[in-house]
Amino acid sequence: MKNILPVLALTLLAVLFVLPQESHAKKVKKIVHVLAPFTPILEERRPESPIIVQAKKGDRFPLVQEGEYWAQVYIPEKDEVGWIEIGLETKKIEVLDSDSRLPFLRDILIFAIILGAIGIVVLIMRNYHEAKRKKALESVGGAGEGR
Repeated sequence: MKNILPVLALTLLAVLFVLPQESHAKKVKKIVHVLAPFTPILEERRPESPIIVQAKKGDRFPLVQEGEYWAQVYIPEKDEVGWIEIGLETKKIEVLDSDSRLPFLRDILIFAIILGAIGIVVLIMRNYHEAKRKKALESVGGAGEGR
């Protein structure tokens, strides 16, 4: 039981320092997440332009550039770039960081490790005090055991 605390501390340090650290200097890559059921990706930035592909709700595409009313995306299946209308009244797309879930998952992992460490420390302290209490009762001659 006594050897578990150093192991736990080393594990916590390893998780904190080994997990990839976010660099504020690196450029954040963004993706376009399609919100509308059927959203055309067009060859040019105008509504009458030919459709390259019809995107469905939930599709994601790497963002090339973003304007006020249009976003240019890369279409991996076609190896082409196209334009999606952002939508004025109802948003057709949303722009997200491509690694937006990683920091959240790392925070949950760190929270779980800290919570586990606290739980282990509480158990160790409880066992330690229980052993001290039993030893004290035995030294008094078993007083209080008949209760």
